[in-house]
Amino acid sequence: MDAENCVQWMGCFKLESIKNIDKKIIRYLGLESILEKEMGFRLKDKQNAYTKEVSIKISYEFGVFSTYVLGKTLPCFRYRETGSTISFRVPSYPKGSRISGLNVSFLSTAYSRESLIWDMEVNNKTKAVVWKYTPTVHITCKQMSNFKYIWLSLWRTGNLLDDGDEIVVRIRG
Repeated sequence: MDAENCVQWMGCFKLESIKNIDKKIIRYLGLESILEKEMGFRLKDKQNAYTKEVSIKISYEFGVFSTYVLGKTLPCFRYRETGSTISFRVPSYPKGSRISGLNVSFLSTAYSRESLIWDMEVNNKTKAVVWKYTPTVHITCKQMSNFKYIWLSLWRTGNLLDDGDEIVVRIRG
């Protein structure tokens, strides 16, 4: 199998054009605001149709939606921290609602001809649950220049996050 052309593999991995992704997932990733601010693109209609110039791919594997985009600003999520290891407590949420996922994103710089391979760990210390993730899709800088990029992810955690849970996120490159 040619890995460069792999789009779907045994139900574990799927790589889709942004044109085929549900608008809610795009919004949850924070990608909608980045496309508007950084790239000047907007959704054309409610069916989530982007113009042909947008070639962003979103991967889905092991319950995690993720993508890389060029940019210098992270989306405006409610909570932000800085560092390769961060910890926080899950905030309380309105009665009757539930948390269905967690956004983990970072801003970094790629250096010439460098392949960016890293892994991430999300540890719910309260429930003793650890999720580990190393994306299948990586960025490789093809030109002899540096560029800033944003990695965005949405982790579908189901009912494994409750208010007050202590979470530790580690990114290792």
